[in-house]
Order: sequence, then structure tokens, then C-alpha cells
Amino acid sequence: MAEAERARATRAKELASLQASGKGRSSSPAPSAAKGEDRVRKTLASPSPPARAAAKVAPAPAKTVASARRRAGAAPLAAKTVATAPSTSYALLGSPFPLRPLTARRTVRKEAVKGRVWTFDQPQGLGFSKVTVNTRMTVVRLKSGGLWVHAPVAPTGECLALLAELGGEVECVVLPTFAIEHKVFFGPFARRFPRASVWVAPRQWSFPLDLPLSLLGLGFRDVFELDDDLSIAQCPWRAEVDFAVNLQEGFSEIGPYCEVGFFHRDTKTLLVTDCVVQVPRDPSSLGCLDPEELVSNAAPQALNPFSPTPPDSPAARLLGWQRTVLQVLFFGPGDLNEPAATFDALCEPRVILSPVVRTLVFSKCAEGVARWVDTVCAWDFDKVIPCHLAGPFSCGPDEFRRAFSGIYAAAGRTTPAKGTGPFGLGPPKETAPPLDFDRDLPADMRILNGLNGFLVAVGAVDDPSKKK
Repeated sequence: MAEAERARATRAKELASLQASGKGRSSSPAPSAAKGEDRVRKTLASPSPPARAAAKVAPAPAKTVASARRRAGAAPLAAKTVATAPSTSYALLGSPFPLRPLTARRTVRKEAVKGRVWTFDQPQGLGFSKVTVNTRMTVVRLKSGGLWVHAPVAPTGECLALLAELGGEVECVVLPTFAIEHKVFFGPFARRFPRASVWVAPRQWSFPLDLPLSLLGLGFRDVFELDDDLSIAQCPWRAEVDFAVNLQEGFSEIGPYCEVGFFHRDTKTLLVTDCVVQVPRDPSSLGCLDPEELVSNAAPQALNPFSPTPPDSPAARLLGWQRTVLQVLFFGPGDLNEPAATFDALCEPRVILSPVVRTLVFSKCAEGVARWVDTVCAWDFDKVIPCHLAGPFSCGPDEFRRAFSGIYAAAGRTTPAKGTGPFGLGPPKETAPPLDFDRDLPADMRILNGLNGFLVAVGAVDDPSKKK
């Protein structure tokens, strides 16, 4: 902990020095080879990419580039929405999972913070199921005018055209997790920008074959590993986008869990991958989901493959969306035919810890996760953008911590809370009690807890009870 504090103090001094000298502009050269080289992992030997330069994207056909613009309502965190024609093909290589859609994905761009932060949403489902949600890439404009890309999505012609419309060069491409559903498009996307610097969450692995990133489409280029101890000199964009690595070795013998949280200082925006989500009541707010797929998940008998698909209607779309959300969050909820009660318990404005991540991962390493949450909550963020479901949504450190209250309890700690008075004094803000999935939704947790028990029994994941 003392080393971590010293590292943070060093970065704070560097940042203060940059601000005092008027050098607040960010660029993305390779990390220093003289210091911290042990923290930089290169997948293949090749010259380091020059800073702040990116390949130019070839102009897409006029039909693709000419996007239909429309203004959304008065939502404070999503001022503009841009949606374009869904005829967007891509080649998916290197994934062991049949991620849907198989050959084409619509991309919807939204302006999250005017002139600084944008989200790019695409639909994504697994296999031949009826479950499709959104997956999200976030783009931040650095002070240099260049673009910093978080969790790339499929690099379709439409997606690249929408990115090019923002202006500026892609300077950095960042993979924030080890999860294959986010990793699969990282290589193909980064390959479109061969002069951008490429950064990944540490200790990348895959199962059942532990393939290098080069075989997932990255090609012959340097890859730099994120590390909490990297200084601003080694990682210049850290002066604008700080990060904290949630690396948990005690998750599984197969490989560690890793998710990196990022904080864009200027816009007070926290970026995460899978840990917390907010469930929107209206699926159309995401913009990229196909109404026909929602209706196809609204048959009268949810588990009967021969149950007829109902006619399209707002009620059918809502039912299909409720079932989709519960299948994503619980795998097998207690009552898929009548999902409304559980859906309402999960919905916005509540911010929740993903039940799957909480049960299968964080329960195995509660102390380490709680320390990571402490680090994240030292940042003064006021909104969160995850890679799935709603985003951005209003959320500060207190509400973020509350989503992890069960993890704090498992670690033998109380959930810290900041007061609402001057200087953080006084009682904390009164909000609804945090959701305890096992206590409040036991029927919905039954299959997920059963899967967790099976994985522990066969040794696929660690048994936390044996660590005490």
C-alpha cells in the first residue's frame, strides 16, 4: 500500500508540474524503455509506434457516411444521437464463440459530453440464443485533439466513418479487460490504426487455448501493458485519463480476473467494462437493438421453442426486453414468463453490481476488489459509462461504493460513505437500501448459485471459504 501511495504521489507531482508549465497536451509515445520496462509487454518485436499519429480511414461510400442526425430529448447525459444505415459487414476471426450478429452490425454514436466524449453502441448476442444486448466503445478527445478509444467494437465501414466524422487522429486504443467478447474486436480495430499506441489490461489469457493477441488479429506491433505504477512520463495520456487496475489473482487457477477502470479528469467520467450496470426501462434508448429480436423473445411460453411469436407491439417489445435483461444478468431467472417484478427491482435509477461478475468472480476475491473500489472512489466522477446497457448514467463515488456493499461485507468491512455537508461532513445522502441478490431475489439466483457451486467443485474457480 505504501508503494502505491508513493506512486500516486509521484504521478500527482508530475501532473502538477505539467499543468504549471502549460504542457497539459497529451500524446501517446511508447513507455520509457529506461524505466519500468518490466511493466511493458510486447507481443512481437517491432519498432515502437510513433506518438499521436494514426492511419487515415479510407472514405466510406456516400450512403454510409451520410448519417441521419436527430436530437434526443432533454436527457442530461445524451445530448445527441447519430444513427446510420444498418448495412455494416465485418469479418470476425479468432473468436471461439459465435457472437451475433454474425456478419453485420449497426453502429449508433451518441455524444455523451459535448465535444469531448462519445459512445459507439453495437448489438451483440451469443450463439443462437434470442438474447442480444448492446456492447459499447467510448471515445475521448484528448487535449491534443487526438482520440483515445476504449473497448473497441467491430470496425465496420459505418463505425469507422462515424469515428472519422469526429475529426482528429486515433492516438490510443485501449483494451480494458481480458474477456473474449471485448477482446475479439480489439485486434481488427487496432489494425486500422497502425500508428496508434496500443494498451491492454495486464495478464491477458484465453481458454481453452491461451492464444497471444497477435493471433486474435493484432498483427505485428507493440502492445503495452497497463500497470498502476506507470508514471505520466511512461504513459503520457495518464495526465488526462487516469486508471486503476483491478487484477485479482485469486479468482481461478486458469487465469486472473482483470478489469481496468478509467477516469477522464476534465469531464469527470468513469469508464468501466462489466462490473456495474444500470438497466434502462426502454430498450429503444440504446438505439442499436432490433425490435424484431425483442419481439421474438416475447412468446407466451418463454421456454417452449414452438410457442408462437406475438405480433409486434410496445408491450411485446417490453416483455422481450425484460426477459433479455434477466437472462443476461442471471442466466436463468426464477420466472421468465412473468419477469416484470424482478425487472422493476433492477431498473434505473438503481446502479447494480452485475450478478454474474459478483457471484462467479468478486465473491472469490472480495478484499482485493474492495481495495480497487476504494481507489476508484478517490476520483471525483459524476457519471459512469460501462460497456453494456445504459450509459452514461449519473453516479458518484458514494453510489458506486453502495453497489459493492455485498463485496465490502464479504471482505469484513463496512461500506464507506461520504457525508453530504460541507467538506463531506454530516450524514450521507439517504437512498434506497442496496440490492442483496441472494436475500431479495433468491429464485432468480438459484441457477447462478448452482453454476458457481459446480465451478468451485470441479476447481474451475477458487473456493473463498478455503482462504480463511
